[in-house]
Amino acid sequence: MSRHIYFIYLLEFLICFYAETFSSFKEVLAQTSKSVDYENVAILWRGFRHSWQYNHRLHRLGDMPQTIKCDPSGCNATFLHTGSAASEQDVAEFQSYYSILFSNKVQFIQGQDSLILTGKEGEICRAEKTIRVPLPASLPFQEKYSVILNGFDLIAMDEAENMQIFSIEVSDAFIAENSLEFIATGALQAECTGGGCKFSNTITQYLLRFNYILLIGGNSYSATTAILNRNVYWDTKHMPEPEIPRQSIKGDTLRSYPQAVPAFQKIEFKLDRPHFFVALHAALHPENYQKGSLTLRPDLFFFQWEEEMKKKKGRKKSGVLQITVQIVLLQFEEACIKHEDWSGYYSWRQLKAPATDEAATYTSKMSFPKVCD
Repeated sequence: MSRHIYFIYLLEFLICFYAETFSSFKEVLAQTSKSVDYENVAILWRGFRHSWQYNHRLHRLGDMPQTIKCDPSGCNATFLHTGSAASEQDVAEFQSYYSILFSNKVQFIQGQDSLILTGKEGEICRAEKTIRVPLPASLPFQEKYSVILNGFDLIAMDEAENMQIFSIEVSDAFIAENSLEFIATGALQAECTGGGCKFSNTITQYLLRFNYILLIGGNSYSATTAILNRNVYWDTKHMPEPEIPRQSIKGDTLRSYPQAVPAFQKIEFKLDRPHFFVALHAALHPENYQKGSLTLRPDLFFFQWEEEMKKKKGRKKSGVLQITVQIVLLQFEEACIKHEDWSGYYSWRQLKAPATDEAATYTSKMSFPKVCD
């Protein structure tokens, strides 16, 4: 056979090979393009940082994704951060952390509710509520329905007080008659100490608003819980390092879950006595996820004082802190996740305004397409 015929055969082979390869590439490209057009979208809250220029009683403090609305053209979301210094003027700085979740296999039911924390000043005020969510039209069979805490807003209904204990928690959900139900609990121990307190007032009254996301998806996702604890002591000269070492959470390693994100189910701060605060950190920063295990950097701390705070107005006190958070590692069979953050600062100048005053709120709006690339 001549070299010319060999060349013809080789040319035919290469043409067929590249034609099949290009056809396969187009199929993959089409599947990829289709997979990034998602039906279900949620904003998952991963916590926040808040700091004043000097320390205050707790009048109002909160951080949450407030609303999200989607249509075929895209999504619009509103974020809310709150903070009030009561009868003192100050400037606040904050950072908020969140993740945008896209999925076609997991449903996200997002909602908001509230608890009233009231009782005798200095005692632990507790509240519990059963939250009922109507069953969706199509409900995959599963034994567990996951609920995550998606932000909170703690608002004094009367005077500001010094915080000693604060806790908020949501349970997993279960089917009851025609609804999915879960339990939300909150607790607060506070007392007004120092100058400027109304000594005739012996009642603690706070409103605790909170957001939640209920996840439904059968085996399309997995939820693994983990508890993180931290105990620290500080004096009036040395402040401990606020950030704690990286943590690893091992999830489901038997099934293939390529995407994962951490979320809060419980946040609890316990102090040895009522304290003023200049800053508070409660955030989760995911870093590496592989083989079903997530490495994250928790940022959890209550600052009674800081070196940078205004010396003439700041009140330095030694103290002991215990932080407990329950984290849920959410793993997804099919999803796209984008980690984002936003920040800002604002002035509190309303000396006699209630905690519900508009000056205590800072909002931001954002828009994004219903695709994830």
